[in-house]
Amino acid sequence: MRKGILYVATGPFHLACALTSIRWLRAYGSINAPIAIVTDQPCVEEGVVRIDVPATEGLTSRSIKTRINQLSPWEQTLYLDTDTLTLNDLSSVWDLLGDAELAASLDFPAVVGRSDQQSSSAAEAAATLAECEHDAPYLNSGVMVWRKGARSDNLFCTWHEEWRRFAGIDQKALARAIQKTNSRVAILPSSYNVLLNPIDFPDPLIVRRDGTRVLHYISLNRDPRFLSLSPDSVVRDAPGVAAASGAESRRTRVPLHVSHSDPSARNPLAMAGPPICYVCPECLAALRLLSRA
Repeated sequence: MRKGILYVATGPFHLACALTSIRWLRAYGSINAPIAIVTDQPCVEEGVVRIDVPATEGLTSRSIKTRINQLSPWEQTLYLDTDTLTLNDLSSVWDLLGDAELAASLDFPAVVGRSDQQSSSAAEAAATLAECEHDAPYLNSGVMVWRKGARSDNLFCTWHEEWRRFAGIDQKALARAIQKTNSRVAILPSSYNVLLNPIDFPDPLIVRRDGTRVLHYISLNRDPRFLSLSPDSVVRDAPGVAAASGAESRRTRVPLHVSHSDPSARNPLAMAGPPICYVCPECLAALRLLSRA
């Protein structure tokens, strides 16, 4: 097969996140390609291929991710982190690779010279700054496209070697690998990987209206709210955040409340009505009523 989509999910929580991500991909991605998950967990999602994790030392998602090219069965692969939601058409993403070895969006910060702002060991931060050009692009590895070939294989092999040096931030290791292999990189438009602190947790279908293709909940840290995000359980046609004067949002017609003890479980973009708790069963039931109204 020529093209496919790949996830890495170690442990039951990340597998559940991957399956949530896949449901959004199928609902909004407009992309006709097979999907596989590299996982150490049983996977029962219909139409999703399970690929066993390699039996190696350091069975972490980053150890697998940095050599994921070896596990992809396709000539061209779209990789998605498990904490991503697809909100718009991804069918043209393959073309954005061009002749490059890898396509990915810029991270924040966008250049290697400022990557020391990201949490990592002092030794890795120093090595990255010493070994890379400071104005080189600093990529986020949550959404990547590549095709099989000697040059991309060399990039991934070097990426894995660099990651093993410190076993830290895979993106710093990627920056060093790109520098060492002189790899060609295509920069994806930012809409393909919109980075979001999960503390914000906006309504994805409000974010969808600004053209965001992939919403990336970075540093998810086992937040159960992500698992409750379903394309079938939120309002699809509610007014935007800035509703017209006098217009009543359908959100306000069903009483929603925060009954979860963690205040951060609120949805702060439910501005047209009461805050929504993504964890509380009562609120989820109300959302489903809204989506069918």
